[in-house]
Parts: sequence; C-alpha cells; structure tokens
Amino acid sequence: MAALARYYTVITTTSDTTVCDTILDEMEFVGREQELTRLRLERERLRADTGRFVWITGRRRVGKSRLVQEFVEREGLPYVFFEAPRRAPSEALRRFGESVRQSTLPSAELAAGATFNDWPTALRAAAQDADSEHPSVIVIDELPDLLEHDPDADADIRAAWSALERMPVMFFCIGSDVSMME
Repeated sequence: MAALARYYTVITTTSDTTVCDTILDEMEFVGREQELTRLRLERERLRADTGRFVWITGRRRVGKSRLVQEFVEREGLPYVFFEAPRRAPSEALRRFGESVRQSTLPSAELAAGATFNDWPTALRAAAQDADSEHPSVIVIDELPDLLEHDPDADADIRAAWSALERMPVMFFCIGSDVSMME
C-alpha cells in the first residue's frame, strides 16, 4: 500500500483520546475533536480531481469506526460503511455490493442488481456519480479481515485507488492490526 502515499493520511487512535468506552456505547460522542479536525482538513483538501485516502489504525475497541461514522454524519457526506467479513472473496464482494445498495451514495440505485467480480470494479462503481460538492465516502472497516481471506485484495485496492484518486472520493481503511495496515 506504499504506492498510496501521495494522497493519504494516517490517523492512529489511542486509548488516551477515548474519554470513556461506556460513554461511546451510550451513543454520545466526546473527546475526539482533534481527530475530527484532521478529518475535516482532509475533506477540505479534497478537490474535484483529487481523492483522499485515510488510514485509521489503533488498538481494538478505541472508537476508530465510530470516529469515521461521526465524521461523515456531521459533515453530511454520502457514504458506504462496509465491515469486511472473514469470508471468501466472492462473499465479501457480494456483501460490499449490498452495503452500497443500502448506502447514501449517489451510486446506490445504480448498484441495485449489480454483481462485482473484483474490488477495482466494486470500488469504482461505489464512487460513480460523486461530485465535488458532496464527495463520496467509502469506508472499509477491519481491512485486515478482508486481506486475511483475500490476499489479492491488497493489489486490487491499490489498482482501484489509481482511479479513485482522481475523483472526489474520501476512501477510508480502518484496522486494528497495525503491522498489516502498514
């Protein structure tokens, strides 16, 4: 994934920035203004012809996924949030397609009935119809789980990013396995 370095930011979460797990479980969101500010800066850097790739890494259960969900909801951005399953590639792609169909992305209706055979096609389809006013946000949560069952997904995601980096898209990959994410 080193080839992605041109347009990406790494945000590492730590327990120091999580105020209290029980507060997060009660649906209040506190203590993450620094990270939200960094994400807003990434959104401002986004131009019609330049996507943004954001890694979110950190220990399990510190609120990485919740941080991204809170960001896209506060910003009012159309998005798909895909939690990668520990399943075969065909099942992961099927579930991604279902996530896109249920998303707020402009491409959600176009994805109805579509099947994807590879990640570049699936990710480009999800980003279709993104515009600079309302860039599309694509989130793959637990990327290490996806890569564990689909070793080719790493190369496929890099190939997809070649197209996405020229589109108004924020592409998030979230994972707890820091060594795999690097």
